[in-house]
Amino acid sequence: MNRVTSHTIARLEQTRILLTDIHGTMENFLNETTVTGLVESLPDADRNYYAGILSSLRRLAVFSEEGIEICNRIKKQNDFEVKAEKALQWVFLRCVEEFFSPKGDFWYENSRAAYTGNLSIRFHFFVPDKIKDLFSTLEKPFGELREELELYQAS
Repeated sequence: MNRVTSHTIARLEQTRILLTDIHGTMENFLNETTVTGLVESLPDADRNYYAGILSSLRRLAVFSEEGIEICNRIKKQNDFEVKAEKALQWVFLRCVEEFFSPKGDFWYENSRAAYTGNLSIRFHFFVPDKIKDLFSTLEKPFGELREELELYQAS
């Protein structure tokens, strides 16, 4: 096995591990959280905004689960290198980019926060601590995925 293939195998496995942790964290949160529960914790809350956040998280959970399945399948195929690179590019575009810049624009990344050691995910409106805690937990593994997979961003 050449150096490139072994590096790709390691990157694919690290991606699978990170996505598995991310997916488990999101699934636990989504299984325990409702829009009604979030609104009850903050009476002046915008119900549609919280529904949008949960919808974006469900979308991200699906992408993460698909990424895990792709990583598992790729290792068993013949033209491993090409398919692995495409899979890693897919994970970057669907999972990492979706986390830092979601389709529904319910949160956003403050890139300056990374330089200060603070969390970089910001919300447009006030959110309960439960959501802040989830994003605090998810930001590190998504950041690791971003660093690992940035070279697949423009491929």
